[in-house]
Amino acid sequence: MIELLKTEHIIKIKKDEDLDLIIKSNEKNKLININEKLILKNIKKINIIKNNDNIIILDSSFGENTRQLIEKKIPNIIFNSEFHKNKDYTYQSNSGMDYVIFKLMKEKNIKYGFSWKKIEKNIIKKNLKIIPRIKQNYNFCLKYKIPCC
Repeated sequence: MIELLKTEHIIKIKKDEDLDLIIKSNEKNKLININEKLILKNIKKINIIKNNDNIIILDSSFGENTRQLIEKKIPNIIFNSEFHKNKDYTYQSNSGMDYVIFKLMKEKNIKYGFSWKKIEKNIIKKNLKIIPRIKQNYNFCLKYKIPCC
């Protein structure tokens, strides 16, 4: 397992203006958390930020365009895919990821992360349907030898 990422070291991007500030400041070696919708709108800006040795962390709880972003090798770390609002199937949990995405992650050298704080909150709220989803994603990580953090 990779060392745990502390939340105080992560810059969370919520608006387009935040991206412009990071580009202007020319900061290097930062952890930047961005959701899928912002990445799709600002792919050129994201590539500029990534070229400054910053690590792009994709919050894939929406899960709609994760595969497209992985194919373009935009994120360095993907996390929160198990916290989407889609229902599970009858005999299988819907973890938001599948074996095709994990194969692509292996090819593109992209890591997978678990948000332990969010997992703890869901367990306290008795939202236990995420446990099989987490297990499924962790098993895919083991199978395809993808580093987890």
